[in-house]
Amino acid sequence: MITSNDDRQIEQSASFGATIDIELKSPNGVSLLGSNQYPIANIVAKYSLSNLQHKESNDAPILDYPNNVSFNSENKSIKIFLNHSSSEKFPLTYIHWNKTDIDTIKAQYRRSENSVILDKVWIFKNNTWEELKSKPLIIIK
Repeated sequence: MITSNDDRQIEQSASFGATIDIELKSPNGVSLLGSNQYPIANIVAKYSLSNLQHKESNDAPILDYPNNVSFNSENKSIKIFLNHSSSEKFPLTYIHWNKTDIDTIKAQYRRSENSVILDKVWIFKNNTWEELKSKPLIIIK
């Protein structure tokens, strides 16, 4: 967007980064995405707002990624579109890998007037938050 300010042209832009790439692997390094246990069609990312309730994210068929996920078949990874609600200090995303397996992801963002940048990501494992630093993020099941 270009705005005028005292006859000067000022260009404003927006930056947005609220996604993570994840590889889901067995302890021996075999990719589990797309397997019978973790079928791609069943993977959904849901959001929690004020820790009240999971937001159903597949109710907007006009979205490019209505389940907040995108599968990359080339490298067998999945892109998760994370909860980035500005009303939450640490927005939570619940990744439903199948009917019984759910991982909780917590995110921290750096925010400015024109940007939302993912700063840190944690996964809830063994009753504690573990920071995820590898890229892509690798989750062992």
